[in-house]
Amino acid sequence: QTHKIEFGSKEPISSAVYARIDGSQNIALLAASLLNSADKPATGFRDRSLFKENQYDFNSVTFNNTNGSFELARKGESNWVLKTPAENPADNDGVSSLLGDITAAKVVDFASETSDDSAKYGLDKPKVTFTAKMNNGGEKTISVGSKVDELYYAKVSDKPQVIKIDTALYDKLNSKTIALRSKTFFTINQDELTVIQVKNPNLTLITERDKESKWIVREPVSSKGKESVAFKVLDPLEAKALEILDKPSAAISGKLAKPAVVVRTTTKDGKSTVIRISAADGENAYAQIEGKPEIYKVPKSVLESMSFRLEDVLVAN
Repeated sequence: QTHKIEFGSKEPISSAVYARIDGSQNIALLAASLLNSADKPATGFRDRSLFKENQYDFNSVTFNNTNGSFELARKGESNWVLKTPAENPADNDGVSSLLGDITAAKVVDFASETSDDSAKYGLDKPKVTFTAKMNNGGEKTISVGSKVDELYYAKVSDKPQVIKIDTALYDKLNSKTIALRSKTFFTINQDELTVIQVKNPNLTLITERDKESKWIVREPVSSKGKESVAFKVLDPLEAKALEILDKPSAAISGKLAKPAVVVRTTTKDGKSTVIRISAADGENAYAQIEGKPEIYKVPKSVLESMSFRLEDVLVAN
């Protein structure tokens, strides 16, 4: 059915508007928001979505912007990994939030129905591009050109129009790699571990997993055969770093030359990982995984937790 609403003036006291429905002689009072919704130019009724897809349709995304170029690839259902410029675990929550904001963003205005004169809008040499590859094999790119007032010209690859986007979206498309890297400096699958060794200022501990998955002390000899609690050793290593230093200074690297704590973990396949933690530097310390160039600035509490005594990790009788 089709209905016709004729709007009159606004009622002076309430937030309502006089209206006639389907030519009736009776006058109705309707919410003023209905008038606001109806009293728009034609462009006000256009679809302003940038994406019909959501982030869960993405298989990988590539950012090319003023801060560099990097690619994120999905790993499993909800995990992401940075593939370039170097492969590193991504901050899954941060990536999910960013992609959610990008896919939910709206067009602010339409600048042109065609992009024939791309140079006019700075789209012949875009400053920023964001490309999403879909799980179904499709691909979509947002290109960002010149700034106009507080907005930016942009184009979506599957639409002909030149649009305007706001600064908030531009900033998200111009994200930095470092903001999306995981700050968890050591990710552990505890079920795969067979041996944990820790050397700290108070002891040298070696504990091994037995056939019943209990962690049995091998060193110090005075406590050989006693059961230990592995999570008290491992949990501090899964703390989030305060900062990732890809190019640490010689002074910071030097703090790890004689570490306060050294941890070695061995997995079922015989592979070992060595983590070194420096002495305290004010309220912080530094950690590094052997064989990797980056150094993690961590809270001093990580060092303090890893400087445990034997009685702290033994199972109470």
